[in-house]
Amino acid sequence: MSTGNTEFIRTAMSKELVFTMGLSVVASFVSDFLQPLANITFYVLILSGVLSALFLLLYFIKKDIRKKFSKFLMASITVMVLSGFLYSSQDESNSNKGVLAASFPAIGNLQKDLGMLEKDIAEIKESTLRTEELVESIAEDSKENIKQTKELTETIKDSNEVIASKLDEINDSFQQISKLGGIIAEPKRPEEFYNNARVYEDRGDYLNARRMYNQYFTFKLDYIDPHLRYQTFLKLQEGRAGAREVYNSLFNNDNRIVIEYLKIVLYNSPTRTQLLREFIQKNNEFAPAYYELSKDYSPSRTGQESLSNRKLELENLEKFIELSDEGKFIKYFLDKSMAAEWLRYAEERVSILNSGLNEVKETYFNDGSISTRTNYRNGIREGEELVYVGKNDALKVYDGIIVDHYSQGRETLVKVKDLDWYDGNNILIRKNFYKEGELKRSEDLKYYLSGEIFNFQTFVPASEEVISNLESKLNVAQYQLKIEKDSALDYKMNDCDDWNNSGSMECMMAGGSSDFTIQNYEKDITSIKQEISNAREKTGPYKFFYKNGQIEDEGINENGEKKSYAFFSKEGKLEEKGNIKNYFSILKTDFRYLHGAYEKYYKNGQLMIKGVFEEGELIAPYKVFHENGEVFLEKNNNKEYTKFNDQGEIILKVLPIECKKEAKFSRASNSRGMEEGIYKCFKLVNISESGENIEKNISIRPFLSNVHGNCLKPTYVCEGTTPNFLTKFFD
Repeated sequence: MSTGNTEFIRTAMSKELVFTMGLSVVASFVSDFLQPLANITFYVLILSGVLSALFLLLYFIKKDIRKKFSKFLMASITVMVLSGFLYSSQDESNSNKGVLAASFPAIGNLQKDLGMLEKDIAEIKESTLRTEELVESIAEDSKENIKQTKELTETIKDSNEVIASKLDEINDSFQQISKLGGIIAEPKRPEEFYNNARVYEDRGDYLNARRMYNQYFTFKLDYIDPHLRYQTFLKLQEGRAGAREVYNSLFNNDNRIVIEYLKIVLYNSPTRTQLLREFIQKNNEFAPAYYELSKDYSPSRTGQESLSNRKLELENLEKFIELSDEGKFIKYFLDKSMAAEWLRYAEERVSILNSGLNEVKETYFNDGSISTRTNYRNGIREGEELVYVGKNDALKVYDGIIVDHYSQGRETLVKVKDLDWYDGNNILIRKNFYKEGELKRSEDLKYYLSGEIFNFQTFVPASEEVISNLESKLNVAQYQLKIEKDSALDYKMNDCDDWNNSGSMECMMAGGSSDFTIQNYEKDITSIKQEISNAREKTGPYKFFYKNGQIEDEGINENGEKKSYAFFSKEGKLEEKGNIKNYFSILKTDFRYLHGAYEKYYKNGQLMIKGVFEEGELIAPYKVFHENGEVFLEKNNNKEYTKFNDQGEIILKVLPIECKKEAKFSRASNSRGMEEGIYKCFKLVNISESGENIEKNISIRPFLSNVHGNCLKPTYVCEGTTPNFLTKFFD
């Protein structure tokens, strides 16, 4: 150790030590004693710290003057230590009058005797003179108002329920007080405590601010803005975890909805996000929760933008604004300016989000003409999308010749610009309909050569079953193509075109194959692949039109086949209406049975038949009529048939009888598998013009259908549209 340092220690232990310690104790005591006037201890701590640093620097630089100020260095360090101890010991209970006065009542009494507290109050009153003048001016409006104000103040002290019923008055009072600023002496009302808390907070006096906030919270009002301001500096001082601890301690037994919400916002995401979602499910009209949740999806918190987050942010902001318009937001705010800021932010964000999320977008061909027009909502396709063909595209059109409901004219391919009715505008060929970005259905439009709408048919995205069937169909076609190619190769290798070889076993096994057959298989495979790629199936409503605009046929398709239909004349009269039950296999539709309600009319409007089919069988009893209205065929509940001529005379009876021997018939199909039925026997009674009965017994096997004969014959079934009901009924 150097000689200078040894001398300094010896000096410090000498008589200067008495001076140093005495000065330090006195300075620290005085600073704490004067605490009611201001936070003197804090100022003394800062000053002594600065002086200690300065003296210490001089001590090492100026060796020749060490002896002169060594006692001051020791004094400043001691004062810094003592004042630091006193300042760190301050809390909400002693910050007003000092640590010593709080610990020793005698010192507190001395403060009062010297008028320290009164001086403090006088200064506070002076700083808030304008506030008092406002309160006095309000109170002086009338003696009755003064009386009511005093009564309200006393009642508020005793009953929080009364305060809750005076929220409008509290709001108005806070707005008036906040305009003036300054501390309110002896606060009693909640808005006064909140005002003081904000003033202390703005001054950086968080100790007194916390004390005022805690006083405000005892009134248990459902305003959230005081809590949010309190949480802001609480998080700075304690961190989020510490802030949650404080809140759980302060509001441990408080089960109000606002408190549950305020505890949630103290968490970090994603925990906060999940808790807010759950909170909203239970309290779906608590507007502030939607605002807070929207911010969890905003770039300001996530740090990045995604389509899904934009959508969620917009949904929550729109709900927040909706609830605000219903008056379910502003009631949670004492400071209306803060509520207005929330609303301003929400409206601006909705505008920004909508500008890119909710719009109509168009795509164009190279010539600048429109290709598609798509509606977007929340950044994804929603609603209708229109698809057009351009002038250089080829379009399938129909020549307009409809002979009946099955011959619909010839299809031809024409360039759009070569159509007589092309006017420079692209032609609409499809309407797609989206829901939440997913294509739900499409409507394809086709036209007559002259420009009228020929039909529209609905398509939906292909189901897994349909795609699987198409893939199976593709596999079959590819296998058949392979067989044909192998056969052609064997035929060629064995030179089977040579007459001498054509009778050989190899050539007979090869069988031969034409290029035409192979090309057809290749075309089929290409077509099936395109079908799989397009992944659509014809399912849903359809309509066909005559050139005059009348509906020719309308109904519902199912997997490319009619499920229901209705045929009309060019004049708009109903001709036939029915329902079909389709049995689908991998390769095609196996069966198309009439199934359900059915009716058919003659061109003159006369009813031909009306009833209900069940898988191709018209359920008895029923009647079929001639065009003149006379009964043609009648079947009763006993399954007995009676046939009439157009004069109403009976010409045939078909009566069910027991078969002498039971016989069965089996068949196999791709869609229904193995089926077994029993032959049925009947007695035919033909009645001649002379009235003579000619009888004959017959048996008929099951599962019969005949597109040319009458499908109402026993064991026959009616398939497809417009079956034959009138001709060849045992003729």
